[in-house]
Amino acid sequence: MVRHLVSWSILAVMLAALVSVVMTCPPQPVPFPRKDLKIKPGTKEKPVCNNNQWDPPPEGAICGGQGWLLDPIKKWGFIKDQTDFYWGPNECYKSCFKKRTHAGDCKIFAVWPGLRCEKYEKKIPRDRLENSTTAFRWYEPKCFCNITKDWIE
Repeated sequence: MVRHLVSWSILAVMLAALVSVVMTCPPQPVPFPRKDLKIKPGTKEKPVCNNNQWDPPPEGAICGGQGWLLDPIKKWGFIKDQTDFYWGPNECYKSCFKKRTHAGDCKIFAVWPGLRCEKYEKKIPRDRLENSTTAFRWYEPKCFCNITKDWIE
């Protein structure tokens, strides 16, 4: 009887440890927005708006680009307002203009889906982004379309 009690006690401790580990693991990141597959892809001459983003993106624009910034963030006018929780690039874009009412100062931003959004006051040239895979992506405001008044008020 005692032997079974010891076995059950060990099992209970192991189960509690497993539950503790699972409960402390961070959640999976929210994926980047997917294109609506029902919308026919656009062309360079006739882009289409898909999930509030141009398809294909405007020529020369950084829309979903990856890579670490090669310069100190101060050089590009890092905007310190990362207190909110962002779901993706559309929400980050909205926050650029809702929080910064003079609208012209949010030139590019980096998005970690479901975690945060970093905004910059100066346009960052593509050659200042390291060519690497990152957990975040870069977007410029001109990547977005079908912007309604409620997005920027």
